[in-house]
Formats: sequence, structure tokens, C-alpha cells
Amino acid sequence: MAADKPKLPTDVSSSIAGFDSGKLKHTETQEKNPLPTKEAVQTEKQHVEFRKSIEGFKGDMRHVETQEKNPLPSPECLEAEKKHQSLIEGISGFKKDELHHQETHEKNVLPDKQSLQEVKVHEGRLQEISHFDKGELKHAATSEKVVLPDPSVINQEKTIQDIEGFDKGKLKHAETAEKNPLPDKEAIEAEKRLSQGSS
Repeated sequence: MAADKPKLPTDVSSSIAGFDSGKLKHTETQEKNPLPTKEAVQTEKQHVEFRKSIEGFKGDMRHVETQEKNPLPSPECLEAEKKHQSLIEGISGFKKDELHHQETHEKNVLPDKQSLQEVKVHEGRLQEISHFDKGELKHAATSEKVVLPDPSVINQEKTIQDIEGFDKGKLKHAETAEKNPLPDKEAIEAEKRLSQGSS
């Protein structure tokens, strides 16, 4: 017994029956089957070789004992942690009601009249210098004055030159006579009599 064909709704079957195929437009069918690029093929080859090298790895591996390190904190770290914790607790438990109201005084000291005047004068001079026309300058000849020294300075200079140019070879040898006369007997006796008479 043949299976019953499914029945379409009457509106659909009537629209199919009355469809005009002449209204369809011709369309070219484009088949797209993109081949992989050279770079994609090279990447795939490298990936396959990498997997093969991992699967077939037979290297000399050594057994290593894993050492777990869990150092305990030092007393200094514990003390610092305690201070930090107490500071946080002090901040979190701080009572704002204990604060006193304070008036904020904003101070913006303006310059006085004299300072403003000095600044204006300074800026005016800078403006004059920057806009100065050099064409208004006149040529001036520089006169050099040589001041001659007085006669005392000249004589002193000559004396120094004479001393520096003195020839020691012209000096003559002289015997030095040391004089230290001792008193004679009469002078000693007279000195004794004078000292006895005064006593």
C-alpha cells in the first residue's frame, strides 16, 4: 500500500499552480572551492612535524625530586604586618564626630602698587630694547687715552731694573772686623767702687 502524500494547504498549492516561470531571471552559478595558500600549507606541515616529534620523543629524562618551599615569615615581617593591621583597624574605627570644625582661610597675597610699578617699568624697558631702531645710531670715534706714570713711579721702576741688572762680579772682597772691647782693670775697679758707694 502506497504511503499517502502529504497535502499542502490550499493557498500554497494554488500559488504554486499559478506561478509564472517566465518571470524568473537567468543567473550564472559560481562554484567556489578555494585551495589553501603556500603559507597555510607550510604552517600545516610544520604543525604535523611538531606533533610527530612530540609523539615520538625518546629523550633522556632524569627523575627530579620536587622541593616545595614555604618559608615562614620572619619576626620583622610579622611585626610589620601587625602594625599595618592595627593602622587599618584604627582608620576603619575612626570616629568622625570627634573632629572639630575648622574654617579654611585662603590667602592670595597680591603685589603692592610699588611692585606693579616696577614690573611695568621693567616691561617698558624690555619693549624699548626689543623695538629699538639701530638706524638711529650715530657713528662715534673712539679716542684712546694713555695715562703716563708720575716721576716717582718711573724712578722706582729704574731702581728695580738697576738692582736686577747689578753685576756681583764688580764687588771687592772686604775683611769683617768684629769689635767687642773688654773693660780694663781700672774700669772694673771704678765700677766696683761705684756699686759699693751706692749700697
